[in-house]
Amino acid sequence: EVRLQDGVLRYHPQGPPVLRGVTFRVPPQAKVAVVGRTGAGKSSVLGALLRLYPYEGRIIIDNVDIGALGLVGLRAGLRVVTQDAALLSGTVRSNLLPLQPLQPLDAPTCPAPARAPAADIDACLWRALRQVGLEGVLQAREGLDTCVAE
Repeated sequence: EVRLQDGVLRYHPQGPPVLRGVTFRVPPQAKVAVVGRTGAGKSSVLGALLRLYPYEGRIIIDNVDIGALGLVGLRAGLRVVTQDAALLSGTVRSNLLPLQPLQPLDAPTCPAPARAPAADIDACLWRALRQVGLEGVLQAREGLDTCVAE
């Protein structure tokens, strides 16, 4: 669960508020799209969640105030898909695992690549592709070794 409570965000400690009175709750396991016109505050909300800017109010993730979390741990636990997705020339696998070793995608079932056999990592990638409806498309081609380019 993620909760923002009565928040005010400023880009600088003494600067004017860019967000004021922000309160919302995201239930556990929910997938959320934050949409709105330019300047509506989408990136600012993300900046608050990542502790990029001073934030007045409370941000709680799974009943823990994010101020009590280290930045590395906090940021490793959040996943963001931007509107300007980057696609690097290479294979599907290299696009899904651009920086190795990685932390587990799903700790109980997806071991970190540095400690896991390649087959376990591939199983995790296939599960993710199945969840987004791309498994069949890639199986009809060269699987995780399918070449992609911009």
